[in-house]
Amino acid sequence: MDIKSKYFLEKNFIVYLIGKIISSIFVFASIPLFIKYFGIAEYGKFSLLYTTFLMFLAGASGWIIQGILRFYSVESDKKEFLQETTNLTIKSSIITSIILSIVFLINGASLITIIITIPAFLAACLYSVTTAKLQATFESKKVIFSDIFRLIIYFLVPLLFYLLNVAISPEKIFFIGVFLSYLGALLMVNNWKIPVYRNQGRLLKWSNKIWAYGVPLSIWMFLSPTMNSSDRYIISTTLGVVALGEYSAVFDIVFKIFSQLSSPYNNIVQPLLINSYNNKSFLEFQKIMIKSAIYLLMMFLGVFFIIVYFRDFIITDYLNLNTKSSPQLKSIIIPLLISSFFWQIAVLIQKILEIQNKTKIMAIYMIVSVLIGLGLSIYFVPKFGYIASAYTMLFSSVLYILLIVTHILTNNFNKIILNKKRFDRFYSSRIQSRN
Repeated sequence: MDIKSKYFLEKNFIVYLIGKIISSIFVFASIPLFIKYFGIAEYGKFSLLYTTFLMFLAGASGWIIQGILRFYSVESDKKEFLQETTNLTIKSSIITSIILSIVFLINGASLITIIITIPAFLAACLYSVTTAKLQATFESKKVIFSDIFRLIIYFLVPLLFYLLNVAISPEKIFFIGVFLSYLGALLMVNNWKIPVYRNQGRLLKWSNKIWAYGVPLSIWMFLSPTMNSSDRYIISTTLGVVALGEYSAVFDIVFKIFSQLSSPYNNIVQPLLINSYNNKSFLEFQKIMIKSAIYLLMMFLGVFFIIVYFRDFIITDYLNLNTKSSPQLKSIIIPLLISSFFWQIAVLIQKILEIQNKTKIMAIYMIVSVLIGLGLSIYFVPKFGYIASAYTMLFSSVLYILLIVTHILTNNFNKIILNKKRFDRFYSSRIQSRN
C-alpha cells in the first residue's frame, strides 16, 4: 500500500476503528455477563490476575515490539530480522513467565491456573510481536481480523463452560479462555503455523540495538498500567473483593472504552511517524502529529458526552451495580475519562522522544509518575475509597505529560541557545578575519 497516498492515515484508521469497534462489543459484553454468571467477586479476582498478566506481557514483549516498529523499515535483511525477534520473544516470554507464575502463586492462584497461564503467556507474546510486524508493514486488515477472532474466543469460551455446567472454578475457566484466544489469534495471524525458535548461533545482529532502544519503552509499558493494577491490590486489601469487582467493572468500561477506540489510531500513527522520520520527512512528521492530536480530541469529546449522559444506565442497568456504592462509582466516571484521554495524548507526544531514541528519559518519567501516584493511592484510597483511586490516576497522567513536555521544550530551547552561540562565534570570527 502506498503510504504517500492521500488520506492514507484516515483510511487505515477507519479500518482499524471498525475492527476495534467490533472487537470491543465482545469485550464490553463480556463484563456484565461474566459478572452475572460467575459473580462479582470472581470477576474481581480474575480482573486482578489478568491485569497483572497484561502488565508482564507488556514488559516481556514491549521492547521487541518497539524495536520492530522503530527499525524494521530501515533493515535490509527483513527475514533474518524477524527470525531474530521471534527468538528474542521466546526467550523473553519463558523468563518472564517464571516471574509471573511466582506473582500468581503469591496472589492465591491455583497451580492449574498457573500451568494454563504459562503457554497462554507465550502465545500472547508471540501474537503481540507478530502483529507488530504487520503494523510496521501497514497490513491493517490482517491485524484487526485476528484481534476480532481473539476476542470472540475470549468471550465465548467462558460462556460455553458455563452452559455446559463444567465443574471447573471460574478462575481456571477465564484463563482457559485467555489461552485459547491468544493461541487461536496467533495461528490465524501466522498463516496457521506456530512460530518456531531457530538457532542462529552467535549471530545477534539486531538484539543489542533492540534491547537498548526497546527496554526503556518496555519498562514504560509495564509501568503504565501499574497505577490501575496497584490500586486494585490496594482496594482488594482495604475494601474487599466485592469492592474490587465493582471498581474493576466500572474501570474496564469507562477507562478502556476510549483506550480501545484510540488504539487503532496508535496502530497506524506510530509506524507512519517512524517511517516519515526514517525518510527524513520532518514536515510530514509534524502534520501527522497535529492531525493525530485533533482526531484524538474529537474522539474523546464524543466518548465523553456519551458516557457521562448514560452513566446512570451503565452503573445500575448495564453492570447491575445498584448498591450503596453506586453514587461513588458514578463519581469516578469523569476523572477516569479525562485520565484516559491524557494518557493517550501522552503516548502521542512522547513519539518525539521515541524517534530520537530517548526512551530512557521516558522510562524515568514514568517511574516518577507511578511512584508518586502509588504513594498517593496508598494514603488516600483507604480513607476515601474509589474516588481517590480515580483522581490519583488523573494526577499521574497530568504529571507525566508535564514532565515529557517540559523536557521537549527545554531541549528545544537549549538547541536554540546553542545554535545562537555558534552563529555568534561564527559571525565574530568573520568580522575579525575582515579586520
